[in-house]
Amino acid sequence: MRGATVPTVEHVGIFSRSVRDAAIVLNTIAGEDPADPRTWLGPSPDFCADVDVELRGVRIGLPRLDRFGPAPNESVARLVADAINVIGKLGAEFVEVDLPLAELALPAATAIITGEFGPQHRQWLAQKRELYSEPVRRFIELSLLTPSADLQAAYRARRALQDELSKLFGRTGIHALALPTLPCTSMPLDEMVIARDMGRLIQYTCPWSLVGQPALSVPCGFTSQQLPVGLQLVGAPLNEKMILRIGQAFQRATDWHERRPVLTNP
Repeated sequence: MRGATVPTVEHVGIFSRSVRDAAIVLNTIAGEDPADPRTWLGPSPDFCADVDVELRGVRIGLPRLDRFGPAPNESVARLVADAINVIGKLGAEFVEVDLPLAELALPAATAIITGEFGPQHRQWLAQKRELYSEPVRRFIELSLLTPSADLQAAYRARRALQDELSKLFGRTGIHALALPTLPCTSMPLDEMVIARDMGRLIQYTCPWSLVGQPALSVPCGFTSQQLPVGLQLVGAPLNEKMILRIGQAFQRATDWHERRPVLTNP
């Protein structure tokens, strides 16, 4: 992505009130950018077309979650299971799948983020050092010292995971994966410790940024503490239309995306 701090991991994301709105925005931003060699060459599809097609015949994989990290909280697991049940009633079929190399996603992404971050800021740091906070300066300096061998190993791990996913989609005939967006609910910012919490917060989402496959998160309920939970849908490379179709079917059948939590003062 042009202008990215971590070029091979960062991707554009859309925040919208509904799946249909996300499709409309994607129609606007997708397509070829002559200044960015990583963009799709040629015309992009109409992401709003076929978004309302039923799910009969759609095959969705349910991956082993222990490959990604610690198990999700009980409330998250329950709400995601309920959402998957709704999608099943809409005609989709499910198959349990395994991605052993998903265990490599978080360490590989961490190595790539660390290794790519510094060079993007090298010149700015030299010219505008005072504009960087001390923690950020330290991280940039650490990045500039990252051994190239570590970065190359992370790139190889990413390639291996991409190959495993390609074979999985081909062998099983699945059109998408379904799993939680986060394994836990949000927490107060003043209670978050980045070094302790960040890995867990991104364990289900970083693999798709790492390998470059499209992912969609849709609201699927609230816990008893009125904290939101999301269902994540992951498509095959360049198949955003499929996850939009699944997400749209779920939102036609539910109203979680229209609800707001009941907030009370502590």
